[in-house]
Amino acid sequence: MLRFKTLFLLLFSASILSAQVGYFATDSSIKHNIEIVDHGDKTNSQKVVINDHGKLLEFSPDDITEYGYPDGRVFFSKKIESGMLVFMERLVKGNTNLYYHKGRGARYFYLQKDSTSLIELRKRDENGKVTYKKELLDFTSDFPDNKENIKLVSYNKNSMSNFILRYNQSSGKPMPFFKFGICVGYEWMKLIPSGFIYEDPLTAFEYKYEGGLTFGIFIDNPVKVSDLSFHMELTYSSHDFAYQANTAGKELYYTATLSSIRMPVQIKYTHPSETRIRPYASAGLVYLNNFMFEDELISTDRYTSISYYEYIYRNNFGFSASCGFDLKLTTRNYLFFELRYNRFIGKIHFGSGKQSNSDLSLFSGINF
Repeated sequence: MLRFKTLFLLLFSASILSAQVGYFATDSSIKHNIEIVDHGDKTNSQKVVINDHGKLLEFSPDDITEYGYPDGRVFFSKKIESGMLVFMERLVKGNTNLYYHKGRGARYFYLQKDSTSLIELRKRDENGKVTYKKELLDFTSDFPDNKENIKLVSYNKNSMSNFILRYNQSSGKPMPFFKFGICVGYEWMKLIPSGFIYEDPLTAFEYKYEGGLTFGIFIDNPVKVSDLSFHMELTYSSHDFAYQANTAGKELYYTATLSSIRMPVQIKYTHPSETRIRPYASAGLVYLNNFMFEDELISTDRYTSISYYEYIYRNNFGFSASCGFDLKLTTRNYLFFELRYNRFIGKIHFGSGKQSNSDLSLFSGINF
């Protein structure tokens, strides 16, 4: 019972602490220590809902001037061109502020320099032509180094925030953007026995890294307003192995042929260099599926010859680490070169074991 009381007190304390940083303001006062309910971008642009000791209270942009969530998001009551008041989320604060609100079936961004009036940044004009990049170019004409980044900016919260942050900092650092491409390389795989007895025949061989071609596809998606990205690949490779050993008066032969697919999932950091070469490093988890394999262990002595099969794990999980660099070809196209190490973790068998593996890869690829 004491454990449950302690857990309840901890959870209650945490909820109180998270509510303390919420607030809302009117023309004449500010009220802190409140809990604001998050109903998503569209509803948050229309009203604010406050949980007052279990009672839900709603306020419109006519009632309050601003409100803030515990995670740092702040909304302001602003008048749009139609004359209606809405709540706008401030995405970037600086010499130029960036605001956002979601209306009926559409997203809207607004720019404001210093104390000037809001400037709506429309995605398309009345004829359906995309115009927001042209408007951004005009708005930031006092910093021409932004021209390259304007080509990369997308009409969404993260991308627009990244762009305005760089503009406020007078930074020509490259904008992160979504990438999709192909990769090809050479891979060296080494088998690792996972048996846990001294006489496991698989431990008798001197395993070496065996090479083979690998190729596949990848995606790279920026993580919010940062130089980090979510990187995922799907690659194919094939390897052949053949080993011989003598132990305890027996001759052992082991052969294996593997066809495998890998799916690494990594967090990648790319240094935002303004040069053509941009180094990066990444780490994460990797899944390996040996969807086709044949293996055989033959043990012979003077009198007998015995064959054993299926020492290979079909499904493997492990860790992956990479480093490399991107070489800029055009604004949107990069050629990359990468060195990667994967280590797969096999189950430990208290008996004759199975084969796990590690591999080292040298990759190159290009995004579209």
